Amino acid sequence: VCAIITQAVAAVAHMHAGPGICHRDLEPSNFIVEEGGNHPTLLLKLTDFDFAAPMDIVCRTPRGSLPFAAPEVILRRHYWGGPADVWSLSVVVFEVLCRTCVLERALQLWTSPWSVGDRAAAAQLLVEHFSAEGSAP
Repeated sequence: VCAIITQAVAAVAHMHAGPGICHRDLEPSNFIVEEGGNHPTLLLKLTDFDFAAPMDIVCRTPRGSLPFAAPEVILRRHYWGGPADVWSLSVVVFEVLCRTCVLERALQLWTSPWSVGDRAAAAQLLVEHFSAEGSAP
């Protein structure tokens, strides 16, 4: 598990530093694990760059999948893609380590029959709750 997490972090760090792009849709299904060919190790590959954007622009359209999206994305605010990627990656890592979804309630909330305004207000309360407890990923 440590090797897989290390590769995921390295892939995102390379993407941010090398070509200078943010992914904006980091979630477990966008990572592919393959056998290392002649090596006994597993190789992790990051896929699905449909929403990728340059790191040096402010993103104006929400992208990503709940429950992996950063609070600023959920709240439909303008955001920097790099920090949003780091948030999403931390949720992915949490899910891998704990085998549970840290923001499952957020997903239930977002798919509820509530109005957009009610969902945004409830999402804001979730963000404030996690921030106050220091338990946000």
